[in-house]
Amino acid sequence: MKNFLYVSVLAATISLILVSCNKNTPEAVVEKYCTCYYQNNFTDIQNYVTESNKDFYRKMAQALENSQQEVVPNVAVKNIECEVESDTNATCSCLIQITDPETSEQEEIKKVIPLKMENKTWLVD
Repeated sequence: MKNFLYVSVLAATISLILVSCNKNTPEAVVEKYCTCYYQNNFTDIQNYVTESNKDFYRKMAQALENSQQEVVPNVAVKNIECEVESDTNATCSCLIQITDPETSEQEEIKKVIPLKMENKTWLVD
């Protein structure tokens, strides 16, 4: 009986950890997408966009391939609020703070970002 209780508690704990670490949420995708976008990381951003948008970002990555970005801005994505409208569609709003690390100049941008579920993964549409 002790072994059964121990195994049950262990299984419940592992399940809770796995659910709480889920990176496939609209909020997590929006944060990664916005960070990549405002840091001109058009290679990694392809992991967070729908299949129909990958070609655009692939071309952007190729266009920037030979140019070197001297200063990568600090990006903070805040106040992410998502409304899941259906099993396959969501809309998120957020505030993006961009800081130039050299001058400490800050810019704030409010964004509304549509997401779509593709292959059981939330992606920016």
